[in-house]
Amino acid sequence: MGALRYRLNPEVELSAAIIGLLALAGIAGALGGATLAVHLPGSQVHALDCSLQALQYARRNAASRGVEIHWHQADMRNPGALGGPFDLIVSNPPYVPVSEAAAMRPNVREHEPAEALFAPDDDPLLFYRSLLGLARAHLKPGGWLYVEIHEQFGPAVEALLAHAGMQEVQLKKDIFGKPRFVRAQLSTHQTLKTD
Repeated sequence: MGALRYRLNPEVELSAAIIGLLALAGIAGALGGATLAVHLPGSQVHALDCSLQALQYARRNAASRGVEIHWHQADMRNPGALGGPFDLIVSNPPYVPVSEAAAMRPNVREHEPAEALFAPDDDPLLFYRSLLGLARAHLKPGGWLYVEIHEQFGPAVEALLAHAGMQEVQLKKDIFGKPRFVRAQLSTHQTLKTD
């Protein structure tokens, strides 16, 4: 049987036989890494989360589905050694401004840890700059970065990634038509800007 192929969008097709994946922070970290490993059999998946509890749940989920994941408990702003290089990095970083906490649905606010949800009001792109550093250090040339975003910060995240030299930067909408993800590709022939 040949390698299974997956389409992440019309422009990106990955071979599961060769994919290396790094899932970072929040749902895309511990829990998302397990989900992606199930749907990308044969891939080498690394998952990072700062929460030991989230990693414990994710380990149980992964074990119940028979998938192997390399787990990392660390803050994405200073993750230490992660392996790689990776074909794909996905992240659902904290992106809700702290000032919006009271307006959030209670089922989210009361059951998700604050460190998985909130970014500083005065620096809402803090974690996206960290992701750029991770992309520089851990993506293969031509690799892809997918990040979930706050709907108000989509253009700012796009601009940040494009200014840093990422290619094919594009804002994607969710099934309700709201801006939800930004994807970008690391160039195959240039390094990212550091400023």
